Amino acid sequence: MKALIKLNFAAGLFFAATTIEFARTESPLLLLVNIAFLVGFCVLGVINLASIVTLWNRHGVGALAPFGSFAAAVVIWFFGGRYGTDLVLRGTPSRPDSFLRGGTREELTLMANQLIGNGFKEILLFPGKPTDVRMIAGRQQKDVRPEVLAALRRFGFQTVYVDDVQGIVQFSYNHLRHWYDYTWAKNGLSEQRFMPPTISEVDIDTWGQLIKIAKEGTSEKKQRDCEPGIAYFYLRDSLGKETLDRIAAYPSSSTISDQEKDLVLSALNKHVGVSSALAEHPQITYEQTSWLGQTEVTLNISGGSIGHGFWVVTLLKQLLSEGVITYAPDGRHLRIKTNLTNTERNQVEWLHVGLMNFIYSNFLEKRPHPFTKDLGGNWYFNE
Repeated sequence: MKALIKLNFAAGLFFAATTIEFARTESPLLLLVNIAFLVGFCVLGVINLASIVTLWNRHGVGALAPFGSFAAAVVIWFFGGRYGTDLVLRGTPSRPDSFLRGGTREELTLMANQLIGNGFKEILLFPGKPTDVRMIAGRQQKDVRPEVLAALRRFGFQTVYVDDVQGIVQFSYNHLRHWYDYTWAKNGLSEQRFMPPTISEVDIDTWGQLIKIAKEGTSEKKQRDCEPGIAYFYLRDSLGKETLDRIAAYPSSSTISDQEKDLVLSALNKHVGVSSALAEHPQITYEQTSWLGQTEVTLNISGGSIGHGFWVVTLLKQLLSEGVITYAPDGRHLRIKTNLTNTERNQVEWLHVGLMNFIYSNFLEKRPHPFTKDLGGNWYFNE
């Protein structure tokens, strides 16, 4: 009986220790160890239950001692693992209250200011892979200062997103398949519904995609296989067929002039506007669909379904619940209510931005910057 009690306490302590170490290192080996040990821990629980029967005749109520020690071991594992994990992760980006303090805050603020204004768009620093510095589409490649890259790796950030136009830098950290975002905004942030949804050159992924969109209406094969997309028709109506045909003939994105880029950005921002009624487009529906016997309501654009994890779907659900967006009589298509308030207008424009991120494919990606906590000093946290 004593041996079983000792085994119970040892198992609880060991399980708590491996849980803490896995949270610290994310070691795949420790994950396998924890899974195997969890199975063993369950078996140990069955043994402790069985011991009550086998020991009762000899020890009476004392036969409950092994199972009591097993229950104590479960408490040790649960609370020891929980509070121990909080302790070892204190001061890391997964713990905003203890991470962004003093010297760390000052260092990251300085880095944010150094990154803005250089044409950087995204810096990828995934472990085991070379650093990938991506520029705003069409900008000349530049190197990030080595000391900045070293600091980013020291803090454990895997991606950094830079918006020169809005003066925003987002540092992102991944731990246990969960993302933690620290955003510094030169002019501060407000809730998404109050932020301007203006599209700028920062939001263009690649100007080469514009040439592909322009070719949708000139390619005989494309016209034969399927109708050109929403993006083509809108740009044709906004820029004129002659301009779009000229862009379609360009050999590469470097041929697109700055004047043409400005015209396209202006057209995109008009598409964002409520007056474009993009949400009411015939090729956009929010309806019940069936897949493998499961029925659910999904957002569909030109026949393609958009997953529930995308922020545009979350925003659409919110606007439907608030009555800002309603269903058309067919119960599939959408309608924008009339007499919108300024806040509602801004929300609908953000909905249009989210739809356009899919409609324009690899050409456009406008990011919102939501946050769950204002850390002060123009710093914001989101998870």
